[in-house]
Amino acid sequence: MLDKTQQRFAVRLGVLVVIAVAIGFALAAMVGARTLLRSSERLHRESANSLAASIGASVRTTMLEGDGRMVRQLVAEVKSRVPSAGVRVFSAQGDEVFGEKGAAPPPNQVPAPVRDAIASGKTEEKGTARSLPIMRGSRCEGCHVGRPMLGVLTIDPASSVQRSKTRPLAATDSAGDNLDAFTEIIRDGFYRVMLAPRTPRFDEYFTAVAARVPGVRGVAVYSPTRKLAYGKPLAMDKSGFVRTVTLLAEPRCLGCHEKKESIDSSTLIVAFDGPKASQQETLTLLTETVLEQVMQAGLGRLITGFLDDVGQGGAVRALTLHDAEGRLFHDAFRHPTPPEDVVTALRTGNAVANADENGMEFRFIDPLRNVKTCEKCHGSDQAMRGAIEVRYSDPEALAERASLRSASWMFGGSTVVLVALLLGFGLAYLKGRSEP
Repeated sequence: MLDKTQQRFAVRLGVLVVIAVAIGFALAAMVGARTLLRSSERLHRESANSLAASIGASVRTTMLEGDGRMVRQLVAEVKSRVPSAGVRVFSAQGDEVFGEKGAAPPPNQVPAPVRDAIASGKTEEKGTARSLPIMRGSRCEGCHVGRPMLGVLTIDPASSVQRSKTRPLAATDSAGDNLDAFTEIIRDGFYRVMLAPRTPRFDEYFTAVAARVPGVRGVAVYSPTRKLAYGKPLAMDKSGFVRTVTLLAEPRCLGCHEKKESIDSSTLIVAFDGPKASQQETLTLLTETVLEQVMQAGLGRLITGFLDDVGQGGAVRALTLHDAEGRLFHDAFRHPTPPEDVVTALRTGNAVANADENGMEFRFIDPLRNVKTCEKCHGSDQAMRGAIEVRYSDPEALAERASLRSASWMFGGSTVVLVALLLGFGLAYLKGRSEP
């Protein structure tokens, strides 16, 4: 028979055994659950990575078609078919492109001149700024349907033209910086109309500029051999001024021209009527006319590049484009604030991947390098063209992880309770055997 000392010792030993078994099963349950969770997270991350790479490749391929509508449609289709995935495309400056328009802003959040121009369909003025309605023409029907107005362009000329140091312009005289700025705008439009998916419309472009813009007599392009390539011969007199620009064979030019030598060092010539060229009137109508020509070329996303070029030219201090419902389409002087990961990808050129603290939403930011196929549309001025962000979250996987964690704890707890009961029964049995 067991004396009291032996009984106390047996009880203490049983308690220690229970504690040791409990700790062992708890640790085993925790390690097993953590291993399963890590394995699940790794497989989920690999799946999300593959999905992101596939979506990114599809967006890239579609972008190379040169039609922004197709990219927008692809992004919308991905979101509808894969509800757990989100896709955003950022430009080299960090602003989002091809995103959803969102709801129209309340009237009180739309600048008054823009709101009035939308309502009246006429040009509105506020100080030196003008808000001009952009109307839908016959060439616009392929991309735009519905209401006759496409949007409102707002231009506020600078008090004095600040010449661009990064985009110099060669001129044949020194009649003033205004004509240089006008010529830059015509050149920037030329480069974008040149990229039209259909036959380039240079003659129509030059004709529209000369017919609509006061002070512009004509525009022509001459080949390196000094033969007239586009436009009409320019007639000049003592009241006229001439600006000339040397056109270099950029990568985007070689999409149609096979030989660089055939176009390199071509010359763009703009003839101005000095007395008729005023900064405000000429600048406003010229920007509007060139913008419409770029839009009609069917290259919607290059509109923002053109507006940015005008903003950098130093001739304006404000330049915005709103759509027909008052949403801001682009502001040439706004500095976007992209997510930090997007900034990192654009700066380093390396992909960025991370997950939230729960490990169930994964973000992949893949930079879009300006490879040769991209240069045919965007030129070679920048190393990066933008970035693609893919977000992937799976609520079902999150629920499965929570269920697995709960099941692991329940299994460990149940095992500890079972061991304690069995040990308790054993001690009670021994105690019963020890009593007389």
